[in-house]
Amino acid sequence: PCLRDMQHGLFCRTGLSGGLNGYLTPPGEIGKPPHIDDHDVLVVQQAGEKVWLLLDTATKETAAEVLLRQGDVLSLPQGLPHHARAAPGAPSMHIAVGLHRDPLSAASVLAALLTVRALGGTPGALSTAVVEEMDSRAGAFAAFGGRGLWLNQ
Repeated sequence: PCLRDMQHGLFCRTGLSGGLNGYLTPPGEIGKPPHIDDHDVLVVQQAGEKVWLLLDTATKETAAEVLLRQGDVLSLPQGLPHHARAAPGAPSMHIAVGLHRDPLSAASVLAALLTVRALGGTPGALSTAVVEEMDSRAGAFAAFGGRGLWLNQ
C-alpha cells in the first residue's frame, strides 16, 4: 500500500496522531547519531537489514542490539535513546511511524497551560496526568544532556 493509505488507515482507525518518515541508509552506515524521540516510534523495516542499538539511560552504553529484516517491526518508546546502522552489503530502508500520545501531546500540554493561565489559575491546576507526563519527558531528556542536545539531530 502507498504511505498515504498506511498513514490514513493507522491514524483514522486508532484515533492516534503522528507522522511517517522514511530513512534510506547506505550499507554499513549510521543513519542518525544516538538520539531520543519525544514520541513513541514504530520502526517498519522495508528493505535490507538494520541493527538497532538501544542505549541504557543511566550509562549511555548499549543495552541491547536488535537486527531488523524486511517486514520486521520494532517499537521504540518515547525517551529511549537509540541509533541504527545498516548491515554491510546493501542499503537499508525503514519507515518510522511517529505516534503522539494524545491527549498528552505537546500541543495539548501547551493548550492546557495557556487555558489555565487565561483563567487566572496556576500550572498546579493542571491534572496530575499532564504534570506526570511533562515530568517523565523532562527526566528522559535530562538523563542524556537535555532536550536541545537530543531532539532533531
